[in-house]
Amino acid sequence: MEDTIRHSCTSKGFAQSEDPRRRQKRLEAYNEVLWRLRDLKKVAEASVPGFEDELRTHFMRLCLRYALGLDVERAEDVLMHKRLLKEAENPATTSPVIEVRLVEIHAASDGSRGQKVKCECPCASREERLRHEVTIATKDKLKLFSRLTNVLDEVGLLYHEVHAFTTTDGYFLGVFCGDCRSYEGVEQLKHVLVAEMSKLKS
Repeated sequence: MEDTIRHSCTSKGFAQSEDPRRRQKRLEAYNEVLWRLRDLKKVAEASVPGFEDELRTHFMRLCLRYALGLDVERAEDVLMHKRLLKEAENPATTSPVIEVRLVEIHAASDGSRGQKVKCECPCASREERLRHEVTIATKDKLKLFSRLTNVLDEVGLLYHEVHAFTTTDGYFLGVFCGDCRSYEGVEQLKHVLVAEMSKLKS
């Protein structure tokens, strides 16, 4: 398996000075995601008044790499990221907000996708291709990334790929993809993570 990859970027201050071409690429990604979400009839949120503005704000508060790295075929991931950040902004939230799920890993063609890692065997079973994806949103602070990875190490998540972002208004969004054999299911892993992350007060 490939070594752990840590990708990160900060969005602080880019909005006022961003190159017009970069801004255009961001808007293109936004439009593609918006179109796909509206095409998915089951996503009722996409038809709610004001949704376009909320989605545009989400894209503009994060760095360009976030927009370019999205898998538009999984446009609903953006809704999850948006929801987690909104929960993290709630004054009543005192610890990182977490989502845990299983994702199927496909062979990466160009290495640019966040949830794609190269499979060791093209004939691997579906179970072997499944990975745990842990998404975390919280208020950004000094040494946060190190503290989060320490918790993930302690619970036994062997992450192979990490994507970390900070927003223009000082929040952190991180996606950790890897293996965890220590727990029977996703809910058990999430329960343990929530308990451990609660020790990291915002």
